[in-house]
Amino acid sequence: MINLADGKKLGRITDLEISFPCNKVVSFTVSSTLGSFCQESIKITPCEIERVGEDTILIKPCIAETIKE
Repeated sequence: MINLADGKKLGRITDLEISFPCNKVVSFTVSSTLGSFCQESIKITPCEIERVGEDTILIKPCIAETIKE
């Protein structure tokens, strides 16, 4: 996933949240490694996705929330 605002690579999709019984995607969790020990996770909602390509997903500049683990 790539942020359109600054071109920064956000990471890879590591989790998916789906609502039941509607079976709709609520959010994606995107994780990237920051060095050896720290991992940053970002939750992205489907409305923030600008374009889906073969190898890349482009995200609008408004990033929802960051969770550091």
